[in-house]
Amino acid sequence: VVPGTVGGREAHPPKAEKVLSEKINKKELRKAIKSAIAATANKNLIHSHGHILDGVKAIPLVVDDSICDLTKTKQVLKTLSSLGLEKEILRASVVLQRSGKGKMRNRRYRRKKSVLIVIPNARKSSYKVFENITGVDVSTSDQLSISLLAPGSNAGRLTIWTKSALKEIEKRFENK
Repeated sequence: VVPGTVGGREAHPPKAEKVLSEKINKKELRKAIKSAIAATANKNLIHSHGHILDGVKAIPLVVDDSICDLTKTKQVLKTLSSLGLEKEILRASVVLQRSGKGKMRNRRYRRKKSVLIVIPNARKSSYKVFENITGVDVSTSDQLSISLLAPGSNAGRLTIWTKSALKEIEKRFENK
């Protein structure tokens, strides 16, 4: 009950009312998202982020909207290997055990980030196909954020864009 005794309460516990998020200016956030999108087209930045680009023919990877029509994870893996990303998927499939006390705090495993797939807003139902592949993230064009485009605040994530998602992003940033 008393903070100074064994088994007592914490003296100055974290308050639930405290706001832990920091506000960012709209123009600054928009500029950060634009530069993170531009970094997905820079092969040197993507390579320095740790992605393996051996079999990839062209950067940025722009594919047809038919990737959203896939219904099985096996089909997605086959499509990604045809794009030359099989080594990248293998790199991200390795799960490392964290060192230190994070293991006791429900952060036991570290997983690498691999490909980000950006799909149009109308195809939100096709998320489930990509979920079972380790390291692969999926986002719609309106939900695209800095944390997805630049994980760990390092710009240059390997990204697969669909054609209609690129058109939606162009509309989102055209007059701003």
